Amino acid sequence: KAKAQDEEEIDSSKYFENRCRTVQKARAQGGDASPYPHKFDVDMSLSAYIKRYSHLADGSREPELVRLAGRLQNIRSAGKSLKFYDLHGEGHKIQILAQEE
Repeated sequence: KAKAQDEEEIDSSKYFENRCRTVQKARAQGGDASPYPHKFDVDMSLSAYIKRYSHLADGSREPELVRLAGRLQNIRSAGKSLKFYDLHGEGHKIQILAQEE
C-alpha cells in the first residue's frame, strides 16, 4: 500500500521513545488514563463461545451481545461497510463479521 505523503518513516528506536513519552504522560495524568488498562470484562472464553454457538447456520444472527478476548490477527474489508476480523486465542480462531449500520 502506498503511504500518505505526510506520513513520516520512523525507525524503531524513535517509535519506542515516542511511545514511552506517551505512556509517561498518560501515567502522570492518573485516573482512567492508563495506557495499559488492567481489566476487560469477558463473558465467556473462545472455547465456550465455539461450543455454545457452533450449531448456528452460516449467516444467522443472535441478538445477544457477547464480549470475547483474544488477539486480532487479521482485519479485512469488503466494501465500505463490511469488516472481517480473525480473533485467535486458546488454540482457536473465530471470524467476526461486523457491518456498519
